[in-house]
Amino acid sequence: MVSSNLYIDTYNIHSYQVHADKLQIEAKIIKYDFISLTEVRKCSIGRVDLKNGTSLYYLGHADKAKDGVGFFINQLQKQQVHGFIATSPRIAQLLLQIWNSNRLLQLIQVYAPATSAKDPSDTTYNAFLNNLTSTLTTRIDRRVEQMIILSDLNAKTQLAANPCNKADADSLYAKLVDNVNAATTIATFQEPQPTPLSDEILALLRQRREWKHEAGRASRAGQMQIEYVELCKTIHKKVKEDRRKHHIQIIKQAVQDGVNSLVAILIWLVNLCLHQRTIPTGFADARTILLYKKGDAEDIKNYHPISLLLTIYKTFTRILTERIRVILDTAKTDKQAGFRRTFSTIDHIHIINKPIQKVTEYRLPLYMAFVNYEKVFNLVENCYVW
Repeated sequence: MVSSNLYIDTYNIHSYQVHADKLQIEAKIIKYDFISLTEVRKCSIGRVDLKNGTSLYYLGHADKAKDGVGFFINQLQKQQVHGFIATSPRIAQLLLQIWNSNRLLQLIQVYAPATSAKDPSDTTYNAFLNNLTSTLTTRIDRRVEQMIILSDLNAKTQLAANPCNKADADSLYAKLVDNVNAATTIATFQEPQPTPLSDEILALLRQRREWKHEAGRASRAGQMQIEYVELCKTIHKKVKEDRRKHHIQIIKQAVQDGVNSLVAILIWLVNLCLHQRTIPTGFADARTILLYKKGDAEDIKNYHPISLLLTIYKTFTRILTERIRVILDTAKTDKQAGFRRTFSTIDHIHIINKPIQKVTEYRLPLYMAFVNYEKVFNLVENCYVW
């Protein structure tokens, strides 16, 4: 079970080689996930996996067992370790993976050299401060969400010597100006954020904004405009493939293959038809063919007539149908279940089954009448549809 709390301890071990057993014994009686260690006094950089499942990440000088920092990690949190970064024998970083997230937690272990009240310009301490400043101002990974600094400052408690006694006013003023300028630069610096979108996607977004702007102008002018995206989507998704290749003059595959070169002409044509409320001669012409169903092949009733239309005309009507579908569905009553999207005759079948169950339960007579229209679409008078 993953805990929502993270227990981090700090400990100056005064040589891991001498007090390694003591550390493991004391760690058994405390609650910890990570223990940051200072004064490890181990050479070079490395990792030690102990028999009890814990691990030690350490960093020290290359040629001498002095100073050094490290991290003592519980066996349950070993999988959280994303990386161990060596900065100097006194500064090390540990990147931890936050549970159920792609974010990282950055632990910085700092072991400061002993300060000297007599010599505030100690080069060792200044080099340490420079390394620490570089570590804190450098972003090693964009996924780092939080930073925790664990330190053993190793500072003396007595009053430090007054620096004014050994420096003149000009040098102090120059140092003050340099520090203020450096702080201003750091405070006002904005790291450039790379855009997650490619140049191609940005170009498409600009084109989309232009199309929306043009559509808004046409809408404010009181004209309904068919857009490029709407036409392409209709051609690719709404126009069905005729496997018998009975289309007149042009088939769907030809329109899809030439959509990039034909789309400008198609948009101009359909918008012209829409605004003038007229269509070209022969645009809506259909060729009727007969499809055999079953039964006697000599009986005309056993054939189903269908009309073959131009693919361009079907595309035009599909666009208009999608625009008025919401209005038409709102005008229909619940009594009509056929030829409606997301509506099935199962509702009507359920209504019929309920009275049948009731009359069967109470043993009552029930009469139902069903009307089956033959070639019902041929009986519709088109002049009354609109």
